[in-house]
Amino acid sequence: MRKHRLFFGLIIFISLFSCIFFACKDKDKITPLIFLIGNDTTAELEKRYVDLGAIAEDNADGNINSSILTGHNIPMKFAHGDSVTSRADPTTPYEVHYYVTDKAGNATTKTRKVLVRNWAWPYEAQYTLTRTKVSGNDSIGYQYGDYPLKTPMKVNITADKDTNKRITLPIGGSIKVKVFASFTSVPSDLSHLHLKIGQQEVIGVKGIVGIDEQKPTKYRVFGFGSQNDSTIVKDSVSGRKRILIKYYIQEFDSTPSVMNWKPSKVYCDMLNQRY
Repeated sequence: MRKHRLFFGLIIFISLFSCIFFACKDKDKITPLIFLIGNDTTAELEKRYVDLGAIAEDNADGNINSSILTGHNIPMKFAHGDSVTSRADPTTPYEVHYYVTDKAGNATTKTRKVLVRNWAWPYEAQYTLTRTKVSGNDSIGYQYGDYPLKTPMKVNITADKDTNKRITLPIGGSIKVKVFASFTSVPSDLSHLHLKIGQQEVIGVKGIVGIDEQKPTKYRVFGFGSQNDSTIVKDSVSGRKRILIKYYIQEFDSTPSVMNWKPSKVYCDMLNQRY
């Protein structure tokens, strides 16, 4: 009887050992693989971003595309067709993450980098600005070339983070005013690309005669021309951007007895991209 017990005990031990051994031996420990469709990419501000997706393969389960989970940190407005609403620094990409798990519980991730850009980002650079101030409107056409240019200055143009095709222009010289301007047409050859300076009220500075001091002053700025297409943008032979800006500036007279806008002055600025 005792021998029988030992025999059956040995059989049970061998069976349990075999189950444990073969179960451990057969357990899938290989993580699945995720392959991106396409590479890192770019997205345009205020345009819909459509991700190219990814595929997932597992050594035991085969194709597991349906198990892929995705997430991203790209700011989007779902009510407008998943359009991108803002951009970070133009050199800092957002990320799309892909995550998948096989039946054995092995998990893996993959990341795609997406750089969000304003269409106008190539114009985000430093320029040399030369200015001609012209009083009156009738003779503005031929006076651009006749007026002596003032001392050139260095200025920076920045592309907007929230509105596509919009840039910030430094204008007005010593009054230190910056305004928004938007590209209104995008011809394929960029031969006559236009900017529109809509009417804007901004705060600048004005020097006080005889005193080394400046005071905040309100100005009204608007583009020149019936459609306010105030700028023509061209690439020079060297590939650098050249921008011709025409606009009006009005200063607000804050004298208590006046409290009104002064007559407008017409400005013409030429900006040449610096190396």
